[in-house]
Amino acid sequence: MQNQEEPETGEIVDTNKFETSIPESTLKNVSLHAKIFVDELLFQVDLFTKSEVLENTQSECSPDASVTAELLVDHMLTCKSPFTESQTHSSVSQEVEPTLSVCSAVASPLLNSVTDGIWEQLLSSMSSNGLKETQSEPSDREKSGSHVSEESLSSNVSIIYTSTMSLLRDFFAVYQQKAATVDPPEIDVGETKDLLATSSSNLGKEVSSNNPDKLIEIILLDFSTSSGPAKLDGMLRDPEAPTEWPETESEKCKHEEAKKHLLPSQDAQNQHLQKVEQAYAVWPLPQQMSQSTDRYPISPQLLAFSYARDSAAQSGCSVLDAAFERYFSLIFPDFVGGTGLSNIWSEPKPFTVSVKVKNGECDGYPDEGSNESYSLSVSAGQAVLKAESVWGALRGLESFSQLVYQDDYNLYFVNKTEIEDFPRFKFRGLLLDTSRHYLPVPVILKTLDAMAYSKFNVFHWHIVDDPSFPYQSRNYPDLSSKGAFHPMTHIYTQSDVRRVINHARLRGIRVVPEFDSPGHTQSWGKGQPDLLTSCYKGEVPSGTFGPVNPTLSSTYQFMSGLFKEVTSVFPDSYLHLGGDEVDFTCWRSNPNVRAFMAKMGFGSDYTKLESYYMENIVNITAALNKTSIVWQDVFDYRERIPMDTVLEIWKGVPADYRAELGRITLAGYRVLLSAPWYINHISYGQDWRNAYTVQPQNFSGTDQQKKLVIGGEVCMWGEYVDATNLTPRLWPRASAAAERLWSDEEKTSSVDKAFPRLEDFRCTLIRRGIQAEPLFVGHCKHEYSGL
Repeated sequence: MQNQEEPETGEIVDTNKFETSIPESTLKNVSLHAKIFVDELLFQVDLFTKSEVLENTQSECSPDASVTAELLVDHMLTCKSPFTESQTHSSVSQEVEPTLSVCSAVASPLLNSVTDGIWEQLLSSMSSNGLKETQSEPSDREKSGSHVSEESLSSNVSIIYTSTMSLLRDFFAVYQQKAATVDPPEIDVGETKDLLATSSSNLGKEVSSNNPDKLIEIILLDFSTSSGPAKLDGMLRDPEAPTEWPETESEKCKHEEAKKHLLPSQDAQNQHLQKVEQAYAVWPLPQQMSQSTDRYPISPQLLAFSYARDSAAQSGCSVLDAAFERYFSLIFPDFVGGTGLSNIWSEPKPFTVSVKVKNGECDGYPDEGSNESYSLSVSAGQAVLKAESVWGALRGLESFSQLVYQDDYNLYFVNKTEIEDFPRFKFRGLLLDTSRHYLPVPVILKTLDAMAYSKFNVFHWHIVDDPSFPYQSRNYPDLSSKGAFHPMTHIYTQSDVRRVINHARLRGIRVVPEFDSPGHTQSWGKGQPDLLTSCYKGEVPSGTFGPVNPTLSSTYQFMSGLFKEVTSVFPDSYLHLGGDEVDFTCWRSNPNVRAFMAKMGFGSDYTKLESYYMENIVNITAALNKTSIVWQDVFDYRERIPMDTVLEIWKGVPADYRAELGRITLAGYRVLLSAPWYINHISYGQDWRNAYTVQPQNFSGTDQQKKLVIGGEVCMWGEYVDATNLTPRLWPRASAAAERLWSDEEKTSSVDKAFPRLEDFRCTLIRRGIQAEPLFVGHCKHEYSGL
């Protein structure tokens, strides 16, 4: 190591009094800068392409790895920040971090985790490396105690740094091993030898040399160059000393060339700062949205959600308090326990998301009249979210969470944005079938999460059907004990149902249960004697059963009792009664049913018998102050039902369901459309496009008729779907329908323009733990890692 003429300025540390060690202040200074050095090394190696740091490129200067590393060291040494001997370890990060520019990652896990034991370890290492006391004759300045000999300090610097790097070599290996799982990493020097082999393998995936020792070796090589020792020597002597040192023309050429491989060019940095990130991930597309190129860095340590002073909802609002916590985690998926990368391009400033709600009702449930409109204004240091209700605020928080993005260096930004938004349709539903295959409660909850990301607002719970009756009734426990696939493991208890309803409420989602009858009730009959119609073969019972028996008064007594319980458990104002696909064969075979038909004057028209049954059931729910939803079959059979009944269209190709839309709305009924969104039907290719191009109001009718289309829903029937494949089959295909139900139809008419946005949103779902299937060939920056 060559000696260099040292600067003559700054406060000098006196090391003359130490025999086998160095002054504590100098030691602390070395250790601080060593920690800064390694922390920044870790940050930069991750930030910039590793192969570029180590690459031995061919150029007129022919720089080798050591020159590139020397520039890296030069860059690290600009991170110095002086501190006095009286400052404690805990205050170091507080003093250092605000003063740093490009090296703002100082207050890192390494700085916090390297305990006081590093001093003893470093002293021991330096002693064993032959740290010597000053031997030369002191000058006048040295006699006054203000200076040490240049030769001694320069030599000691070499030993200090070599010893420090020896320790840091081990720390680096352990850090790579532990940083991903331990916060802060527990550095145990005694473990390092055993861990180096594993670290080599792990780091090999990151470093092109496939050898963790290579990085440390390159660092040490730096100090074989002419300017390295002088820089560190000067840093130790004078914290205020300049970091720019004279270079030979050869060194200057090498440094300039190496910069091309280590640091971005100024143009690249400018592009990085000015890069505009389009809001591809805002799905469904807001009604009105404008963005500018201005963007603002966001730090997880400095982001805060708050209630505006004039907001009707304040702290203690269960819906928004929970949402603030939930969306913080969604916005910063990398942020765990206060750790994360700092922004080296610009120092993040505090950022506040202020929420103002006009109607402060926080304890109720969303309903058909809920106002989901909101406005969102994002500017420097703040996002202002205004909504009529907490349900609109939830939609605005979802949009804000999608506006925040990470750049190529995993730093968080949000663009200046203005949004005015509201849903096109009030009812945006998704049906899950939990009878044909039982879906565990966590799977349902995960689906509710994904629904909220796409701004669905109704969970249609097709909870029972022919195959099984998993709903556990308080008043009729035999329905599930005899009708479920398993009476203990494949049921939904009252507690389970409440859990689903509350999880949905906190996301602004209604839960509408369906108890379909008189058909689709085979599982009901196992636990409720005489409910189903006995089928006959000739003059004797065949031993099989058909639909609910509509001729007995006991049937309506049972249904009244069951629905009274159901409406007390499910708070929504809607109850789906089914009424589809009734097979009349069994009714025709039963002599008692035929006698009832004759008595009522129905002749042989069994649609009238179904009408009789459904009219009675609808009247029962009306008496319970509930609005009925029924499948279109009830209308097609010309049944007399209340005008507030909602009819759901599930049959036919576009020409058929458009004609049905015209007929039902002409009769004055409200209608839901689900026929084009049976996404349990799958086909090869991008079948999401079919769901996206649906036009719910494209039928012959007046404007008033079209207003009776209150929305639609995606249906996932369960013949071939269970917990293993539900999520990828649903998403992102269901999201295509979600945008059709929320967004302006004219602004979202192009499938080709929607593709990159949906592709980006699919990656957002993946990042949030939703196993959304791919749309086509491609990749996500953060692939699914939940397996």
